[in-house]
Amino acid sequence: MTLCRMTRRHAGCFTVSVALALAFMFITTGQAHAQVEISVGSASGAPGAEVNVDLTMATNGEEPSTIVMTLVYDAQKLSFVDLEAGPVATDANKGVFRVDQPGLLGMVIFGGVSVMGDGRLLTITFRIAADVQSGASIPIAGDGEESASDPSAREIQVSVIPGAITVSGDPQPSKVATPTISPATTTGQASYQITLNTTTANATIRYTTDGSGPTLSSTEYTGSFTLSGTAGTQRTVRARAWRDGWTPSDVASRTYTFRSSSTSTGSQCGGLSKASIADVSVYEEAFPLSAATPDSELAVRVLSPEPIDPATVWARAEWEGWHEDGGAWRPTVFGDDSDGWVVFAPATPWPAGETVTLTVSALTVSGAEAGPITREFQIGSEKEAAAAWDPAIAVLADGTEVPELQADALSPAYRIGPDGVFDQPVPFWIPVPEGADLDSIELYYFSESTENWGWYLGENVIGWMVPGSRRLVEEDGQVYLELELNHAGIVRLADSQSVKVRADVGILLGFAVILGMKFTQRRKKS
Repeated sequence: MTLCRMTRRHAGCFTVSVALALAFMFITTGQAHAQVEISVGSASGAPGAEVNVDLTMATNGEEPSTIVMTLVYDAQKLSFVDLEAGPVATDANKGVFRVDQPGLLGMVIFGGVSVMGDGRLLTITFRIAADVQSGASIPIAGDGEESASDPSAREIQVSVIPGAITVSGDPQPSKVATPTISPATTTGQASYQITLNTTTANATIRYTTDGSGPTLSSTEYTGSFTLSGTAGTQRTVRARAWRDGWTPSDVASRTYTFRSSSTSTGSQCGGLSKASIADVSVYEEAFPLSAATPDSELAVRVLSPEPIDPATVWARAEWEGWHEDGGAWRPTVFGDDSDGWVVFAPATPWPAGETVTLTVSALTVSGAEAGPITREFQIGSEKEAAAAWDPAIAVLADGTEVPELQADALSPAYRIGPDGVFDQPVPFWIPVPEGADLDSIELYYFSESTENWGWYLGENVIGWMVPGSRRLVEEDGQVYLELELNHAGIVRLADSQSVKVRADVGILLGFAVILGMKFTQRRKKS
Protein backbone atom coordinates (compact mmCIF):
# COMPACT_ATOMS: atom_id res chain seq x y z
CA MET A 1 0.00 0.00 0.00
CA THR A 2 0.05 5.28 -1.27
CA LEU A 3 1.82 5.20 0.27
CA CYS A 4 -2.21 8.49 -0.68
CA ARG A 5 -2.03 5.13 1.01
CA MET A 6 -3.19 3.43 4.26
CA THR A 7 -5.94 4.77 6.61
CA ARG A 8 -5.84 6.80 9.82
CA ARG A 9 -5.21 4.88 13.03
CA HIS A 10 -8.44 6.09 14.58
CA ALA A 11 -11.30 8.23 13.29
CA GLY A 12 -12.40 9.61 16.63
CA CYS A 13 -14.59 7.99 19.27
CA PHE A 14 -17.76 9.25 17.61
CA THR A 15 -16.99 7.85 14.15
CA VAL A 16 -15.88 4.46 15.41
CA SER A 17 -18.87 4.22 17.75
CA VAL A 18 -21.29 5.00 14.92
CA ALA A 19 -19.51 2.53 12.62
CA LEU A 20 -19.62 -0.24 15.20
CA ALA A 21 -23.23 0.52 16.02
CA LEU A 22 -24.22 0.30 12.36
CA ALA A 23 -22.18 -2.86 11.85
CA PHE A 24 -23.57 -4.66 14.89
CA MET A 25 -27.08 -3.43 14.11
CA PHE A 26 -27.31 -5.48 10.95
CA ILE A 27 -24.77 -8.18 11.78
CA THR A 28 -25.89 -9.27 15.24
CA THR A 29 -29.29 -7.81 15.99
CA GLY A 30 -30.86 -6.99 12.63
CA GLN A 31 -34.14 -8.49 11.55
CA ALA A 32 -33.46 -11.02 8.80
CA HIS A 33 -35.77 -10.71 5.83
CA ALA A 34 -34.05 -12.41 2.89
CA GLN A 35 -31.58 -15.15 2.02
CA VAL A 36 -28.40 -15.17 -0.05
CA GLU A 37 -26.48 -18.26 -1.14
CA ILE A 38 -22.78 -18.04 -1.93
CA SER A 39 -21.40 -21.16 -3.65
CA VAL A 40 -17.72 -22.03 -3.48
CA GLY A 41 -16.74 -23.55 -6.82
CA SER A 42 -14.81 -26.72 -7.46
CA ALA A 43 -11.42 -26.84 -9.20
CA SER A 44 -8.48 -29.17 -9.71
CA GLY A 45 -4.74 -28.88 -10.06
CA ALA A 46 -1.44 -30.66 -9.61
CA PRO A 47 0.73 -30.45 -6.45
CA GLY A 48 2.49 -27.07 -6.40
CA ALA A 49 0.05 -25.51 -8.88
CA GLU A 50 -2.06 -22.39 -8.50
CA VAL A 51 -5.82 -22.93 -8.75
CA ASN A 52 -8.62 -20.37 -9.18
CA VAL A 53 -11.81 -20.92 -7.21
CA ASP A 54 -14.92 -18.88 -8.13
CA LEU A 55 -17.47 -17.74 -5.56
CA THR A 56 -20.89 -17.20 -7.13
CA MET A 57 -23.90 -15.59 -5.49
CA ALA A 58 -27.61 -16.31 -5.85
CA THR A 59 -30.05 -13.84 -4.25
CA ASN A 60 -33.57 -14.54 -3.04
CA GLY A 61 -35.45 -11.41 -2.10
CA GLU A 62 -33.65 -8.08 -1.62
CA GLU A 63 -30.09 -7.88 -2.89
CA PRO A 64 -27.24 -7.10 -0.46
CA SER A 65 -25.11 -3.97 -0.45
CA THR A 66 -22.55 -5.33 2.05
CA ILE A 67 -21.32 -8.86 2.76
CA VAL A 68 -19.11 -10.14 5.59
CA MET A 69 -17.77 -13.70 5.39
CA THR A 70 -14.86 -15.98 6.29
CA LEU A 71 -13.63 -19.03 4.38
CA VAL A 72 -11.95 -21.94 6.15
CA TYR A 73 -9.47 -24.31 4.46
CA ASP A 74 -6.63 -26.73 5.29
CA ALA A 75 -3.50 -24.59 5.65
CA GLN A 76 -1.28 -27.68 5.39
CA LYS A 77 -2.55 -28.36 1.88
CA LEU A 78 -3.49 -24.92 0.55
CA SER A 79 -2.10 -21.39 0.78
CA PHE A 80 -3.89 -18.18 -0.15
CA VAL A 81 -2.32 -16.34 -3.11
CA ASP A 82 -4.64 -13.62 -4.37
CA LEU A 83 -8.21 -12.38 -4.53
CA GLU A 84 -10.01 -10.63 -7.37
CA ALA A 85 -13.47 -9.06 -7.35
CA GLY A 86 -15.91 -10.52 -9.89
CA PRO A 87 -18.51 -8.71 -12.02
CA VAL A 88 -21.13 -8.84 -9.26
CA ALA A 89 -18.87 -6.73 -7.02
CA THR A 90 -17.21 -4.53 -9.65
CA ASP A 91 -20.47 -3.65 -11.43
CA ALA A 92 -21.79 -2.37 -8.09
CA ASN A 93 -18.56 -0.41 -7.47
CA LYS A 94 -17.70 -2.47 -4.40
CA GLY A 95 -14.30 -2.83 -2.80
CA VAL A 96 -12.99 -5.92 -1.05
CA PHE A 97 -11.27 -5.64 2.33
CA ARG A 98 -9.57 -8.87 3.44
CA VAL A 99 -7.87 -10.26 6.52
CA ASP A 100 -5.94 -13.47 5.82
CA GLN A 101 -3.98 -15.89 7.93
CA PRO A 102 -3.17 -19.58 7.34
CA GLY A 103 -6.42 -21.51 7.08
CA LEU A 104 -8.69 -18.45 7.29
CA LEU A 105 -9.68 -15.78 4.77
CA GLY A 106 -11.98 -13.03 6.09
CA MET A 107 -13.59 -10.66 3.61
CA VAL A 108 -15.81 -7.58 3.59
CA ILE A 109 -17.39 -6.62 0.24
CA PHE A 110 -18.65 -3.06 0.67
CA GLY A 111 -18.90 0.50 -0.69
CA GLY A 112 -21.77 2.94 -1.11
CA VAL A 113 -25.43 1.94 -1.16
CA SER A 114 -25.54 0.08 -4.50
CA VAL A 115 -26.70 -3.53 -4.38
CA MET A 116 -25.23 -6.74 -5.76
CA GLY A 117 -27.09 -9.31 -7.83
CA ASP A 118 -26.55 -12.85 -9.06
CA GLY A 119 -23.32 -14.06 -10.63
CA ARG A 120 -19.59 -14.36 -9.94
CA LEU A 121 -18.78 -12.46 -6.76
CA LEU A 122 -15.08 -13.24 -6.28
CA THR A 123 -12.25 -15.35 -7.69
CA ILE A 124 -9.74 -16.60 -5.13
CA THR A 125 -6.38 -18.09 -6.08
CA PHE A 126 -4.90 -20.84 -3.90
CA ARG A 127 -1.66 -22.77 -4.24
CA ILE A 128 -1.68 -26.52 -3.64
CA ALA A 129 1.19 -27.67 -1.44
CA ALA A 130 3.85 -29.61 -3.35
CA ASP A 131 3.59 -32.67 -1.09
CA VAL A 132 -0.17 -33.23 -1.36
CA GLN A 133 -0.99 -36.68 -2.75
CA SER A 134 -2.74 -36.97 -6.07
CA GLY A 135 -6.44 -37.72 -5.64
CA ALA A 136 -6.85 -35.72 -2.44
CA SER A 137 -9.91 -33.49 -2.08
CA ILE A 138 -9.38 -30.27 -0.11
CA PRO A 139 -12.64 -28.67 1.14
CA ILE A 140 -13.24 -24.91 1.28
CA ALA A 141 -16.20 -23.79 3.38
CA GLY A 142 -17.66 -20.86 5.28
CA ASP A 143 -17.29 -20.53 9.05
CA GLY A 144 -21.04 -20.38 9.66
CA GLU A 145 -21.03 -16.72 10.77
CA GLU A 146 -21.60 -15.04 7.41
CA SER A 147 -23.78 -11.93 7.23
CA ALA A 148 -24.97 -9.28 4.83
CA SER A 149 -27.07 -6.12 4.82
CA ASP A 150 -29.18 -4.11 2.42
CA PRO A 151 -28.76 -0.33 1.95
CA SER A 152 -31.01 0.37 4.94
CA ALA A 153 -28.71 -1.71 7.20
CA ARG A 154 -31.22 -4.55 7.65
CA GLU A 155 -29.66 -7.97 7.98
CA ILE A 156 -29.77 -10.50 5.15
CA GLN A 157 -29.08 -14.11 6.07
CA VAL A 158 -26.22 -15.72 4.17
CA SER A 159 -25.33 -19.37 3.66
CA VAL A 160 -22.12 -20.65 2.08
CA ILE A 161 -22.23 -23.85 0.04
CA PRO A 162 -18.81 -25.54 0.37
CA GLY A 163 -16.56 -26.40 -2.54
CA ALA A 164 -13.35 -28.36 -2.94
CA ILE A 165 -10.07 -28.52 -4.83
CA THR A 166 -9.18 -31.94 -6.22
CA VAL A 167 -5.49 -32.76 -6.52
CA SER A 168 -4.58 -34.54 -9.73
CA GLY A 169 -1.52 -35.10 -11.90
CA ASP A 170 2.17 -34.98 -11.19
CA PRO A 171 4.07 -32.27 -9.28
CA GLN A 172 4.63 -29.07 -11.18
CA PRO A 173 7.89 -28.31 -12.97
CA SER A 174 10.22 -25.46 -12.02
CA LYS A 175 8.48 -22.15 -11.44
CA VAL A 176 9.37 -18.80 -13.03
CA ALA A 177 10.50 -16.13 -10.55
CA THR A 178 7.88 -13.49 -9.75
CA PRO A 179 8.56 -10.23 -11.64
CA THR A 180 9.52 -7.06 -9.79
CA ILE A 181 7.75 -3.77 -10.54
CA SER A 182 9.63 -0.47 -10.19
CA PRO A 183 9.57 2.24 -8.95
CA ALA A 184 8.76 1.39 -5.34
CA THR A 185 7.43 4.94 -4.81
CA THR A 186 3.72 4.73 -5.59
CA THR A 187 2.31 8.15 -4.76
CA GLY A 188 2.96 11.84 -5.38
CA GLN A 189 3.86 11.84 -9.08
CA ALA A 190 2.02 12.91 -12.22
CA SER A 191 3.43 9.88 -14.11
CA TYR A 192 5.71 6.92 -13.45
CA GLN A 193 8.37 5.21 -15.55
CA ILE A 194 7.61 1.53 -15.02
CA THR A 195 10.29 -1.15 -15.21
CA LEU A 196 9.62 -4.90 -14.95
CA ASN A 197 12.15 -7.66 -14.34
CA THR A 198 12.41 -11.36 -13.49
CA THR A 199 15.50 -13.29 -12.44
CA THR A 200 14.51 -16.32 -14.54
CA ALA A 201 16.50 -16.35 -17.79
CA ASN A 202 14.64 -16.54 -21.12
CA ALA A 203 11.29 -15.77 -19.48
CA THR A 204 8.67 -13.55 -21.10
CA ILE A 205 6.88 -10.95 -18.95
CA ARG A 206 3.36 -9.88 -19.79
CA TYR A 207 1.52 -7.12 -17.96
CA THR A 208 -1.70 -5.15 -17.58
CA THR A 209 -2.34 -1.62 -16.34
CA ASP A 210 -6.07 -1.88 -15.58
CA GLY A 211 -5.76 -4.13 -12.51
CA SER A 212 -6.80 -7.30 -14.36
CA GLY A 213 -4.72 -10.46 -14.13
CA PRO A 214 -2.08 -10.91 -16.87
CA THR A 215 -2.61 -13.73 -19.37
CA LEU A 216 -0.71 -15.03 -22.39
CA SER A 217 -2.66 -12.53 -24.50
CA SER A 218 -1.66 -9.53 -22.34
CA THR A 219 0.91 -6.97 -23.50
CA GLU A 220 4.46 -8.33 -23.67
CA TYR A 221 7.05 -6.31 -21.78
CA THR A 222 9.86 -5.15 -24.07
CA GLY A 223 11.18 -2.16 -22.16
CA SER A 224 10.23 0.49 -19.58
CA PHE A 225 7.01 2.38 -20.22
CA THR A 226 5.27 5.50 -18.87
CA LEU A 227 2.19 5.10 -16.69
CA SER A 228 0.06 8.23 -16.38
CA GLY A 229 -3.37 9.10 -15.04
CA THR A 230 -5.72 11.84 -13.86
CA ALA A 231 -4.87 13.58 -10.58
CA GLY A 232 -6.33 11.76 -7.59
CA THR A 233 -6.90 8.49 -9.47
CA GLN A 234 -5.07 5.17 -9.18
CA ARG A 235 -3.87 2.57 -11.69
CA THR A 236 -2.62 -0.90 -10.91
CA VAL A 237 0.19 -2.61 -12.80
CA ARG A 238 0.15 -6.40 -12.69
CA ALA A 239 2.85 -8.58 -14.22
CA ARG A 240 3.45 -12.31 -14.70
CA ALA A 241 6.27 -14.22 -16.39
CA TRP A 242 6.20 -17.36 -18.54
CA ARG A 243 8.85 -19.79 -19.83
CA ASP A 244 8.26 -22.89 -21.95
CA GLY A 245 8.12 -26.02 -19.83
CA TRP A 246 8.01 -24.04 -16.56
CA THR A 247 5.16 -23.13 -14.25
CA PRO A 248 4.20 -19.44 -14.74
CA SER A 249 5.28 -17.06 -12.02
CA ASP A 250 3.10 -15.57 -9.32
CA VAL A 251 1.38 -12.31 -10.25
CA ALA A 252 3.19 -9.18 -9.11
CA SER A 253 1.01 -6.13 -8.42
CA ARG A 254 1.63 -2.48 -7.57
CA THR A 255 -0.89 0.37 -7.44
CA TYR A 256 0.18 3.92 -8.29
CA THR A 257 -1.63 7.13 -7.28
CA PHE A 258 -1.38 10.24 -9.44
CA ARG A 259 -1.14 13.89 -8.58
CA SER A 260 -1.53 16.96 -10.74
CA SER A 261 1.56 18.17 -12.58
CA SER A 262 0.79 21.67 -11.22
CA THR A 263 1.17 22.88 -7.65
CA SER A 264 -2.43 24.06 -7.29
CA THR A 265 -3.70 23.32 -3.79
CA GLY A 266 -7.05 22.16 -5.08
CA SER A 267 -5.59 19.29 -7.14
CA GLN A 268 -2.95 17.86 -4.87
CA CYS A 269 -3.10 14.38 -3.45
CA GLY A 270 -3.87 15.56 0.05
CA GLY A 271 -6.60 17.92 -1.03
CA LEU A 272 -8.13 20.43 1.31
CA SER A 273 -11.71 19.17 1.43
CA LYS A 274 -13.23 18.16 4.74
CA ALA A 275 -14.22 14.85 3.18
CA SER A 276 -10.67 13.73 2.42
CA ILE A 277 -8.36 15.45 4.83
CA ALA A 278 -8.80 12.77 7.50
CA ASP A 279 -8.21 9.77 5.24
CA VAL A 280 -5.17 10.44 3.06
CA SER A 281 -1.76 9.12 4.06
CA VAL A 282 1.58 10.18 2.60
CA TYR A 283 5.27 10.12 3.35
CA GLU A 284 7.97 12.68 2.67
CA GLU A 285 10.33 11.63 -0.11
CA ALA A 286 13.21 14.04 0.46
CA PHE A 287 14.63 16.64 2.87
CA PRO A 288 14.96 19.56 3.15
CA LEU A 289 11.43 20.09 1.86
CA SER A 290 12.21 23.53 0.44
CA ALA A 291 15.46 25.44 -0.09
CA ALA A 292 18.45 23.78 1.55
CA THR A 293 21.26 25.77 3.17
CA PRO A 294 24.98 25.34 2.45
CA ASP A 295 25.29 23.23 5.64
CA SER A 296 22.13 21.15 5.19
CA GLU A 297 22.18 17.38 5.31
CA LEU A 298 20.34 16.12 2.24
CA ALA A 299 18.12 13.07 2.64
CA VAL A 300 16.22 10.81 0.22
CA ARG A 301 13.62 8.26 1.38
CA VAL A 302 13.95 4.62 0.32
CA LEU A 303 11.14 2.10 0.81
CA SER A 304 11.56 -1.55 -0.09
CA PRO A 305 9.39 -4.70 0.12
CA GLU A 306 12.24 -6.30 2.11
CA PRO A 307 14.98 -4.90 4.39
CA ILE A 308 17.84 -2.82 3.00
CA ASP A 309 21.41 -3.97 3.65
CA PRO A 310 22.92 -0.80 5.23
CA ALA A 311 26.43 -1.82 4.12
CA THR A 312 25.40 -1.44 0.46
CA VAL A 313 23.96 2.08 0.69
CA TRP A 314 25.54 4.39 -1.86
CA ALA A 315 25.01 8.09 -2.68
CA ARG A 316 26.54 10.67 -4.99
CA ALA A 317 25.99 14.45 -4.94
CA GLU A 318 26.69 16.32 -8.20
CA TRP A 319 26.75 19.96 -9.29
CA GLU A 320 28.37 21.89 -12.14
CA GLY A 321 31.17 19.47 -12.97
CA TRP A 322 31.82 18.40 -9.35
CA HIS A 323 30.74 15.34 -7.42
CA GLU A 324 31.11 13.90 -3.96
CA ASP A 325 30.35 10.34 -2.77
CA GLY A 326 29.00 9.44 0.64
CA GLY A 327 25.70 8.69 2.32
CA ALA A 328 24.59 6.88 5.47
CA TRP A 329 21.53 4.75 6.20
CA ARG A 330 19.05 5.96 8.81
CA PRO A 331 15.97 3.73 9.29
CA THR A 332 12.66 5.51 9.89
CA VAL A 333 11.86 3.03 12.66
CA PHE A 334 14.73 1.47 14.58
CA GLY A 335 15.05 -2.20 13.67
CA ASP A 336 13.05 -1.91 10.41
CA ASP A 337 15.38 -1.43 7.44
CA SER A 338 12.61 -1.69 4.85
CA ASP A 339 11.89 2.06 5.25
CA GLY A 340 14.54 4.67 5.83
CA TRP A 341 16.61 7.60 4.64
CA VAL A 342 19.90 7.85 2.83
CA VAL A 343 21.40 10.94 4.49
CA PHE A 344 24.26 12.87 2.86
CA ALA A 345 26.31 15.31 4.97
CA PRO A 346 28.62 17.53 2.86
CA ALA A 347 32.37 17.40 3.53
CA THR A 348 32.43 21.12 2.68
CA PRO A 349 29.43 23.51 2.45
CA TRP A 350 27.19 23.16 -0.57
CA PRO A 351 27.62 25.95 -3.17
CA ALA A 352 25.03 28.67 -2.48
CA GLY A 353 22.70 29.33 -5.38
CA GLU A 354 23.47 26.01 -7.09
CA THR A 355 21.31 22.96 -7.71
CA VAL A 356 22.72 19.78 -6.18
CA THR A 357 21.57 16.46 -7.63
CA LEU A 358 21.63 13.58 -5.17
CA THR A 359 21.40 9.98 -6.42
CA VAL A 360 21.03 7.15 -3.92
CA SER A 361 20.90 3.37 -4.26
CA ALA A 362 21.17 0.23 -2.13
CA LEU A 363 20.73 -3.52 -2.20
CA THR A 364 18.23 -5.48 -0.16
CA VAL A 365 19.26 -8.38 2.05
CA SER A 366 18.47 -10.75 -0.84
CA GLY A 367 20.57 -8.74 -3.31
CA ALA A 368 17.73 -6.95 -5.16
CA GLU A 369 18.43 -3.35 -6.12
CA ALA A 370 16.48 -0.56 -4.41
CA GLY A 371 16.89 2.48 -6.61
CA PRO A 372 18.60 4.37 -8.00
CA ILE A 373 16.54 7.35 -6.84
CA THR A 374 17.50 10.88 -7.90
CA ARG A 375 16.42 14.19 -6.35
CA GLU A 376 17.40 17.79 -6.95
CA PHE A 377 18.00 20.27 -4.11
CA GLN A 378 18.19 24.04 -4.57
CA ILE A 379 20.84 25.47 -2.25
CA GLY A 380 19.64 28.82 -0.91
CA SER A 381 19.91 31.01 2.17
CA GLU A 382 18.90 30.15 5.71
CA LYS A 383 15.11 30.30 6.12
CA GLU A 384 12.98 31.09 9.14
CA ALA A 385 13.36 28.20 11.60
CA ALA A 386 15.00 27.22 14.83
CA ALA A 387 18.77 27.11 14.91
CA ALA A 388 20.16 24.06 13.10
CA TRP A 389 21.71 22.69 16.29
CA ASP A 390 18.71 23.34 18.52
CA PRO A 391 15.52 21.34 17.78
CA ALA A 392 12.66 23.69 18.65
CA ILE A 393 9.15 24.83 17.76
CA ALA A 394 8.38 28.35 16.52
CA VAL A 395 5.24 30.12 15.28
CA LEU A 396 5.28 30.22 11.50
CA ALA A 397 6.40 33.61 10.21
CA ASP A 398 3.89 35.91 8.52
CA GLY A 399 3.92 35.66 4.74
CA THR A 400 4.79 31.96 4.63
CA GLU A 401 2.69 30.40 1.85
CA VAL A 402 0.50 27.89 3.67
CA PRO A 403 -3.21 27.39 2.84
CA GLU A 404 -5.96 27.45 5.42
CA LEU A 405 -6.62 24.23 7.26
CA GLN A 406 -10.16 23.05 6.45
CA ALA A 407 -10.99 22.33 10.08
CA ASP A 408 -11.57 24.44 13.20
CA ALA A 409 -8.00 25.46 14.04
CA LEU A 410 -7.08 25.57 17.73
CA SER A 411 -3.57 27.00 17.38
CA PRO A 412 -1.35 28.98 15.04
CA ALA A 413 0.81 27.06 12.58
CA TYR A 414 4.19 26.11 14.03
CA ARG A 415 7.42 25.18 12.29
CA ILE A 416 9.29 22.32 13.93
CA GLY A 417 12.98 22.42 13.16
CA PRO A 418 15.68 22.01 12.15
CA ASP A 419 14.51 21.28 8.61
CA GLY A 420 15.64 17.73 7.99
CA VAL A 421 15.74 14.19 9.32
CA PHE A 422 16.66 13.88 13.01
CA ASP A 423 19.44 11.53 14.13
CA GLN A 424 16.98 10.05 16.62
CA PRO A 425 13.36 10.81 17.64
CA VAL A 426 13.04 14.24 19.27
CA PRO A 427 10.26 15.12 21.78
CA PHE A 428 8.26 18.30 21.11
CA TRP A 429 5.61 20.03 23.23
CA ILE A 430 2.83 21.89 21.38
CA PRO A 431 0.74 24.29 23.53
CA VAL A 432 -2.97 23.46 23.81
CA PRO A 433 -5.17 26.57 24.10
CA GLU A 434 -7.19 27.02 27.27
CA GLY A 435 -10.76 25.72 26.99
CA ALA A 436 -10.06 23.27 24.15
CA ASP A 437 -11.84 19.91 24.27
CA LEU A 438 -8.94 17.61 25.14
CA ASP A 439 -10.79 14.57 23.75
CA SER A 440 -11.14 16.02 20.25
CA ILE A 441 -7.70 17.61 19.71
CA GLU A 442 -6.05 16.48 16.50
CA LEU A 443 -2.63 17.33 15.06
CA TYR A 444 -2.26 18.23 11.38
CA TYR A 445 0.93 18.32 9.32
CA PHE A 446 1.65 20.54 6.31
CA SER A 447 3.87 19.12 3.59
CA GLU A 448 5.86 21.69 1.65
CA SER A 449 6.98 19.15 -0.95
CA THR A 450 5.68 19.46 -4.51
CA GLU A 451 4.55 15.83 -4.39
CA ASN A 452 2.26 16.19 -1.38
CA TRP A 453 1.70 19.95 -0.96
CA GLY A 454 -1.11 20.39 1.56
CA TRP A 455 -2.41 19.53 5.04
CA TYR A 456 -2.59 15.94 6.36
CA LEU A 457 -3.56 14.28 9.59
CA GLY A 458 -0.31 13.92 11.57
CA GLU A 459 -0.83 10.23 12.25
CA ASN A 460 -1.14 9.62 8.49
CA VAL A 461 2.31 11.02 7.67
CA ILE A 462 4.17 7.72 7.52
CA GLY A 463 7.40 7.63 9.50
CA TRP A 464 7.03 11.11 11.00
CA MET A 465 5.53 10.48 14.42
CA VAL A 466 6.80 7.72 16.72
CA PRO A 467 3.82 5.38 17.28
CA GLY A 468 2.44 5.60 20.81
CA SER A 469 4.40 8.74 21.67
CA ARG A 470 1.42 11.11 21.71
CA ARG A 471 0.17 12.19 25.15
CA LEU A 472 -1.13 15.24 27.00
CA VAL A 473 1.11 16.74 29.70
CA GLU A 474 0.65 19.72 32.02
CA GLU A 475 3.31 22.06 33.35
CA ASP A 476 2.74 25.29 35.31
CA GLY A 477 -0.96 25.22 34.45
CA GLN A 478 -0.35 24.92 30.69
CA VAL A 479 -1.46 21.78 28.83
CA TYR A 480 0.78 20.52 26.00
CA LEU A 481 0.48 17.84 23.35
CA GLU A 482 3.72 15.87 23.54
CA LEU A 483 5.02 13.82 20.61
CA GLU A 484 8.27 12.24 19.47
CA LEU A 485 9.08 13.10 15.86
CA ASN A 486 11.53 11.74 13.31
CA HIS A 487 11.78 14.76 11.04
CA ALA A 488 10.85 18.43 10.69
CA GLY A 489 7.57 19.89 9.52
CA ILE A 490 4.83 22.50 9.89
CA VAL A 491 2.04 21.58 12.33
CA ARG A 492 -1.24 22.92 13.66
CA LEU A 493 -3.79 21.77 16.23
CA ALA A 494 -7.47 21.50 15.23
CA ASP A 495 -10.78 20.12 16.47
CA SER A 496 -11.18 16.63 15.02
CA GLN A 497 -14.99 16.83 15.24
CA SER A 498 -14.99 19.61 12.64
CA VAL A 499 -13.56 17.34 9.96
CA LYS A 500 -16.11 15.31 7.99
CA VAL A 501 -15.09 11.65 7.69
CA ARG A 502 -16.64 9.54 4.94
CA ALA A 503 -19.21 7.07 6.22
CA ASP A 504 -17.69 4.25 4.19
CA VAL A 505 -14.37 4.67 5.97
CA GLY A 506 -16.07 4.41 9.35
CA ILE A 507 -18.03 1.37 8.27
CA LEU A 508 -14.85 -0.27 7.00
CA LEU A 509 -13.21 0.34 10.35
CA GLY A 510 -16.19 -1.27 12.03
CA PHE A 511 -15.97 -4.33 9.81
CA ALA A 512 -12.23 -4.58 10.33
CA VAL A 513 -12.80 -4.61 14.10
CA ILE A 514 -15.46 -7.29 13.77
CA LEU A 515 -13.27 -9.49 11.57
CA GLY A 516 -10.36 -8.98 13.93
CA MET A 517 -12.55 -10.01 16.88
CA LYS A 518 -13.69 -13.13 15.06
CA PHE A 519 -10.11 -14.10 14.19
CA THR A 520 -8.97 -13.48 17.77
CA GLN A 521 -11.78 -15.60 19.16
CA ARG A 522 -10.94 -18.37 16.70
CA ARG A 523 -7.27 -18.36 17.76
CA LYS A 524 -8.29 -18.54 21.43
CA LYS A 525 -10.49 -21.56 20.74
CA SER A 526 -7.82 -23.41 18.75
